[in-house]
Amino acid sequence: FNIEEIGSIEGGISAAKWSPDYTRLVIVTNNNTILCMSTDWEVLYEVPVEETRVPLSPSDISWRGDGESFSLLSVDETRDTNTSSGLPVLRVYSKDLVIIATGSNVVDAASLNDKAALLLKGLSKV
Repeated sequence: FNIEEIGSIEGGISAAKWSPDYTRLVIVTNNNTILCMSTDWEVLYEVPVEETRVPLSPSDISWRGDGESFSLLSVDETRDTNTSSGLPVLRVYSKDLVIIATGSNVVDAASLNDKAALLLKGLSKV
């Protein structure tokens, strides 16, 4: 069994998910970047996360059924001094990593125990 390293993600991976047709892999890094890669591991797109995520906080990715967009649920650092645990934020990106929408206060707590699922007609909690 011979394993060959073809690359690494500096800082580590917070979340990763293949598109429904398995042509793109979206990776959220612990360095607050989002990568979109091909099946050949070529980086197609790379963008920073809009706000600063809480260090090493979990993220959840959910692709829309047709693969045209995906949601990213993460915990962002908050500017509110009364909240030390961070603010849950949902962002919707196109498959080319263009941000489409952002929503905050999307779950009742600042943890990602609730998962988000992106449906063809919108967002629902599962």
